Amino acid sequence: MRARENPWLLSVVIRAACLICIGIAVFFGVPILVYRGELPRIGKGIIGVLAFIIPLTLATRWIFHTLSFHYPRQLVRSLTTAFVFSAAISQMIGMPVAMLTGSYAERLLGTRFALLGVFLGLVLTITCLCFLACVLARSVTCREMRLADDHS
Repeated sequence: MRARENPWLLSVVIRAACLICIGIAVFFGVPILVYRGELPRIGKGIIGVLAFIIPLTLATRWIFHTLSFHYPRQLVRSLTTAFVFSAAISQMIGMPVAMLTGSYAERLLGTRFALLGVFLGLVLTITCLCFLACVLARSVTCREMRLADDHS
């Protein structure tokens, strides 16, 4: 696998990160709009878990199918595993970063741009960490595949 494939892999990871962020926004936004903040404590916990698991599952399934058209199966499994673990960690890291970028956007551009700043901060955090993990997994797996071919 060559370095010129990095832009394509980056675009796939960006789209998967956007899927995760849209899913988080839907799972947090819809109940808040419907119940207007009057949600019981257990309901908030359930929504938080669902907002974490379901978008990550959907994005992982999507990235697996997208990569399977371009890479061999062993490499697809490696990249998907790297994506799912790094996405879970980057979601936890991305929430405080997203609040920072949202507050900066609100401070610099006005209150209308605060949510856009939060969304972009979360997408940027997830994209950077997942892309680095995927590139590392791709290089390790390709090296292992080359070594296996040389010994055969």
